[in-house]
Amino acid sequence: EAKPFVALANFERWLPFVLQYAPNCPTEVAIHHIRQTVIEFCEVTHVWQQELQPVLSIANVDQYAMGVPTGAAAVKLFAFAANDVPGMTVDAAAGRRQSAWNTSEMAAWVVDRSTVGINPAPSSDGIVLRFVCSLKPTQASAEVPETIFENHAEDIAMGALARLLKVPRQAWTDVPEAMRQRTA
Repeated sequence: EAKPFVALANFERWLPFVLQYAPNCPTEVAIHHIRQTVIEFCEVTHVWQQELQPVLSIANVDQYAMGVPTGAAAVKLFAFAANDVPGMTVDAAAGRRQSAWNTSEMAAWVVDRSTVGINPAPSSDGIVLRFVCSLKPTQASAEVPETIFENHAEDIAMGALARLLKVPRQAWTDVPEAMRQRTA
């Protein structure tokens, strides 16, 4: 089952917003701070949510790769279903408790940036597992969905500037402006 194409925005798209306040900053340094800000923004706001490719179960297996897109990492699971029957989504600590206590209530949680845990484990092969989760870019990624840029370009640029302008002893360092960007 193919998912619709998602237009992507390269981190370089933020450079005009950032380099006007830090003109002596090397592009690579600015992109690094932009990436860190986008990662944090996605972790906090859950703005990047996506239904992932369905996964087929294997009997008695309780962890699955979620099919997170390349360059992304899972942050939080928002919806889970097995053969279109919705299950609970819980945090990792609650998921570990459910597994340890062997509860019968169907639940799923993010184990790590690309793996989901399910309790109880599916009892048969071929059950269609569906996941909707929030994502964030990885440290190696170069782009995010275009909608993040279009809807949040200025907020992310201000966050990147707040980080970048307070780097000590650089030609672009401007701590007062960094504080202004952080509170703007």
